[in-house]
Amino acid sequence: MAALITLVAFIARWLGKGLDFDRAYGVQCVDLIKGYLYYVFGINPGTWGNAHAYYDNFYSIPGLYKNFTRITNTPSFVPQKGDIIVWRKTARMPYGHIAICTGEGNTSWFYSWDQNWRGRNDACAKIKHDYTGVAGVLRPKNQANVNGSGSGSSVPNGTGTSYKVRITAGRLNVRSGAGTQYRINTVVKQGEIYTIVQTFGGWGKLKSGAGWISLTYTVRA
Repeated sequence: MAALITLVAFIARWLGKGLDFDRAYGVQCVDLIKGYLYYVFGINPGTWGNAHAYYDNFYSIPGLYKNFTRITNTPSFVPQKGDIIVWRKTARMPYGHIAICTGEGNTSWFYSWDQNWRGRNDACAKIKHDYTGVAGVLRPKNQANVNGSGSGSSVPNGTGTSYKVRITAGRLNVRSGAGTQYRINTVVKQGEIYTIVQTFGGWGKLKSGAGWISLTYTVRA
């Protein structure tokens, strides 16, 4: 599945806000990473454990090892923009920690976008770190949407650009993004026909620009 938005767009959407992607345990560091995987790479994140497990159990998680390269932290290591950086499980951080690197830094320090860094359900913020406790990073194999060249997934049909659907639900919410966590812009009604110009994770973007609908409640028109 092609990525929907760039890393820049993803961070712009959530910086200063709390993303509770899995709607469990409030705003956690792993929620930001699950959102990153889903919205930037089109990967459906599973229940893969606490933050440290993304590094420790990397080779047993297909969604990770098929799409990322695990790189160990060394004295000469400097993370790149878009790397998922993981802290080890310690007495101070019993679940580890995980964040997204900005690409700024050297062998002594780096910046990353973090959630829940202080353990208070903290919103997404840019934070400066040293390498204490860092196990390593997961580097995306597909760098297109990390570096801004990706543009989302196009919809295949007879023309290769769009297709029409008929709404099957009585009333269907039209949301500002591809997911139920986005705000409701308006509603569409059963029997109405709309043109879809992009798809992502079971959602379709309306040609009108009104927003996104769940394709579960549609049929081809």
